[in-house]
Amino acid sequence: MRLLCRSFMSFGLLAFILVFSTTESSAFSDFNETYWAKPHLVRLAEKNLLVANGPNYYPRAEITKEEFLSMATKILNLHRGSNSRQDKRDGFGFLTREEMVTIAAHLKQPDKKKQKQTPHPFKDDKAISKGARKSVYIAVQQGWISGMEDHYFAPKKRVTRAEAAVLLDRMAFGNPPPLNEKIVSVSGSHYEYKTKMSMKSTAYGPHVGSRTATGKKVKFGMIAVDPKVIALGTKVYVTGYQSPYLPSEGFLAVAEDTGGAIKGKKIDIFINQSRRNIMKYGVQQVDVYILKD
Repeated sequence: MRLLCRSFMSFGLLAFILVFSTTESSAFSDFNETYWAKPHLVRLAEKNLLVANGPNYYPRAEITKEEFLSMATKILNLHRGSNSRQDKRDGFGFLTREEMVTIAAHLKQPDKKKQKQTPHPFKDDKAISKGARKSVYIAVQQGWISGMEDHYFAPKKRVTRAEAAVLLDRMAFGNPPPLNEKIVSVSGSHYEYKTKMSMKSTAYGPHVGSRTATGKKVKFGMIAVDPKVIALGTKVYVTGYQSPYLPSEGFLAVAEDTGGAIKGKKIDIFINQSRRNIMKYGVQQVDVYILKD
């Protein structure tokens, strides 16, 4: 008897309530918006050194001077008073790239072994303010910054939250190792997977029965598989389908059922709808990620 369980939506799906400077999380749902910064953002998040409003970090948002100083204090483990006249006067002004680097150079003593005799030749070197030029050169020599594309520094450009995090992460911990390429992100959480397979998928609903072949109660998210392809008990992430009755981004599930018609690279997905609505699903090609334990 082919039956399927209803989902396991609680597996890996986290509810985030994050308040700036008070609540922290190790995962944010918008890291993929700036992939170049992702290794740095992930490392800082795992160390509970990033905070934001809601489930997002907002990496592309511009940052104020006071926000940068607060972030620097936290990441670099500094002790700084928050009642200075400077903070009160322009702490809410947006930060430029040359201002960020100037502040950074004053916050941390550079490693003299990394200092060179010649400055870094940015194409827009002359656009850097004279008072900031030495700090910019120090930051380049220390490996804190590398400039924009095509060897430009863009000194007057406003700093984004991603740029600020990358600079401070490099200052505190150096360059991170590349992220494991076999990582899938689901609702802000990151899961390592063993392999990804393209598979055919069908769907069925409550009319089939209330128990799986293994005797478990039907729940959305426990998919039917061919055990020769996906072992029973395997945790997976399914995405790539089109259905108004399933989560748009995909869903996490466990292989808990089998069926006579489920052979080879094919899965069956439970949808808690009427038989008529389920028939609309048809046969679709989906991506199935086999997650690591």
